[in-house]
Amino acid sequence: MRLPDFRSIDQRPPARRTADASPIDPALVRRIGWVWVVLAGAFCVFDLFRRVSVGLTNGDGRPIGDDFINYWSGAFLALHQRAPDIYNWHAYHAFQEQLVGAAVSPNYNYSYPPVMLVLAIPFALLPYVPALAAWLIAGWLSFYQALRLAMPGRQVLLLALAPPAVFINTYCGQNGFWTAALLGGGLCLLPRRPVSPPPRWREVKG
Repeated sequence: MRLPDFRSIDQRPPARRTADASPIDPALVRRIGWVWVVLAGAFCVFDLFRRVSVGLTNGDGRPIGDDFINYWSGAFLALHQRAPDIYNWHAYHAFQEQLVGAAVSPNYNYSYPPVMLVLAIPFALLPYVPALAAWLIAGWLSFYQALRLAMPGRQVLLLALAPPAVFINTYCGQNGFWTAALLGGGLCLLPRRPVSPPPRWREVKG
């Protein structure tokens, strides 16, 4: 039995890979992304109905909007001259239970610095449920615009919808959209609007 000559194989020039030989099909990735978006969106809609089974809660102490109830409650109390109640857990908890009309888990509390009240007060001008919708929609649109600055192209919409963090932020009513929009959007503006010292300061240093 004659063994193959492996030396001749090693001496062959490496084959050039073409774009068609890529193991990843971009069209398949896009289809998977859109399927995930539809499934995640359907679950969020289902969860909205589940969170109003007992008052505005799921019956197990979790209100609709989840974390957003803390942002809105603190801003609403501050707007109505009840700022001391924000960090008074008993008064704060009683207000939240009155808001949703059911028992709320004791884990909900205002664990944010007072500056967060200033950012959330515009939403406290609305009733709780419309404010939640405005919080999520406006936050996502801001995030989407920041992503467009960073990655202009046709696939930005999918990139703004498909990441699991988008689902978690929507499901839990968190502030991730706003954080990404402010930090990412600010970084995208840096090359276009660099911070420069005033002319007088440059003359003194010169």
